[in-house]
Amino acid sequence: MAKETAVKPSDAELAKLFVDIETELKGFGSTKEKVEALAKTVKGFEGVDIAATLAKIEQLKASVEACQKAIRSNPKGFGRIAGVEDEEFSLVRYLSGVAMGGNWKEAKAEKEREIQQACRNKAAQQIGDDSLGGFWVPDQVVADVIGSIYARSAFINLGGAGEGQTVVTVLDGLFGGNVRIPKVEGGLVTYWLGENSAAIESINTAGDLTLNPHKAICLVKITDSMRRFGGFGFEAMLRRDMQRSFAEKLDWTIPYGSGSNDQPKGIASQHGIKIFSAQSNQYGVYGTDLLDGAKFQADWVGASASFDQLTEMELALEEDKITPSPSRTFITSPRFLKVLKQLKASNFSGQTTEKPYLLGLPILTDTKLRELIGNFGKTPQIGSAKIPGASIGAPSATGAAKATDVIYGNLDEVILGRWGGFEVEDDRGQGVGFTRDYALVKLRAHFDVAIRQPRAVVLMPDALVRT
Repeated sequence: MAKETAVKPSDAELAKLFVDIETELKGFGSTKEKVEALAKTVKGFEGVDIAATLAKIEQLKASVEACQKAIRSNPKGFGRIAGVEDEEFSLVRYLSGVAMGGNWKEAKAEKEREIQQACRNKAAQQIGDDSLGGFWVPDQVVADVIGSIYARSAFINLGGAGEGQTVVTVLDGLFGGNVRIPKVEGGLVTYWLGENSAAIESINTAGDLTLNPHKAICLVKITDSMRRFGGFGFEAMLRRDMQRSFAEKLDWTIPYGSGSNDQPKGIASQHGIKIFSAQSNQYGVYGTDLLDGAKFQADWVGASASFDQLTEMELALEEDKITPSPSRTFITSPRFLKVLKQLKASNFSGQTTEKPYLLGLPILTDTKLRELIGNFGKTPQIGSAKIPGASIGAPSATGAAKATDVIYGNLDEVILGRWGGFEVEDDRGQGVGFTRDYALVKLRAHFDVAIRQPRAVVLMPDALVRT
C-alpha cells in the first residue's frame, strides 16, 4: 500500500488554525497538545504532519503575539493607559454596561467603566464629531481581537508573504480626521557622471494620498443570559465572532469597496491599476486604456482559468519594471485555485474522458501549487459566479455569471488605515429588546483603503471558473 502523504495546510489555514486554537482551546494544555487535539477532530486535517505544523504554528504565534505586543505597548496607540494590559477586561460586561444605559454596577462592569473613562478623557483620541471620544474600547485590552482579525484576513494575513509580515500595509492607531501620506509618483533618474560634470537633478513628481475614516458597524445583541453568564464562554465566542465578522468585511472591502455610501474605495475602483483581460490576453491601465475600444473588447465573455493567465499578469509588472516585493502574491477565490489544480490535458483530439492531470500528478496540494505559481491567498469574499468584467463595470452583453477575479502584485502598496479602536454605542432605548430580554449595541471601527503605486497591482476580472 502506498504511503499516505501528510497534509500540509496553507499559511492562511494555519493562521486561522492558530486563532481557533488560542480562542477555543485556551487553557487546555500546550500548543502541541492543542494542535494534536484539533488535528484529530477537524475534517481535512487527518494525517497532519504534526512536527511541521507545530513549527509553522509557533512561527505564526510569534507573529500574532508580536502584533499584539506592538498594539499594547505603542505609546501612541489608541487609548494607551499604563498598566491596563494586566487588568481583566471583559468585553461582554462592558457591552452589557453600555446596553443597560450606563448601569455599570448592575452589569458588574465598574472596572471596565474605569478603563473606558480613562480612554475617553484623552482628547487626542477624538474621531469624527464625537467630542467626548464615545464609549471607546482601548486597543490594548482587545489586542487579541485586532491581531486575530489581521491573521484571519487574506489581504492582511500575518502568516502570508514575507513570513510574519502583513500582506497589505497596515497603518494602525490613526486619530483625528483625514490623514495625508506623501508619495513619489515618478521621475527619478540615475546618470553616469563624467569628471568635473554637474549632476543632473531628477525631475521627480511628488503627490499624496488622503485616508479618510469610514465607519464599519457590527450590530451585537446582548441577551440577559449573556449578561448573567458572561464568564461561561460567551467572552471567547463574542471575540471570535468579532474577529470573523470584521475580517470578512475587510476581505470584501479591500478589493471591492465602491468609495460611495461611506465605503472605502477598494482596489477594483482605483484608477491607475493594471487590468488584464483573460479573454483578449491583453492588459492596460484602468481609467485610460479601458476607455479605448480597440484595446479592450466591447462584450466581455471571459476565458477559462489557466496557468497562462497568471504568467501574463506577472509579465505585466515585469515589463513595467515593477520591482518585486516580499508581499507580491495572488489573491483570488478558492474556486479559481481549485480549477487550476484540476486542469487536465488531452492525449488525442476529441478526448472527453480519462484525461490525465495537466502536470502528470494527482490533484495538487496548496503547497505544491505554491511552489509552481508563488505565494497566494484565497477568500470566499472574492465571488466566483460573476459576470465577466463586472468588478470594473466593463460591458458584457452575452457573458454568463461564471467568472471570478484574480488580484496580483506588490500588495504592500495597498494601504489599510485604522483609526482609533472599537467604539460602542447603545440603541438609546429605541429597540424592542425590553420585552424580548435583550439589548442592541453597535461596535464601530473606522478604516480606509488607498494605493500608493497603483501600477504595481494587476486585476483580472474575467477568469471563467464554472461550466
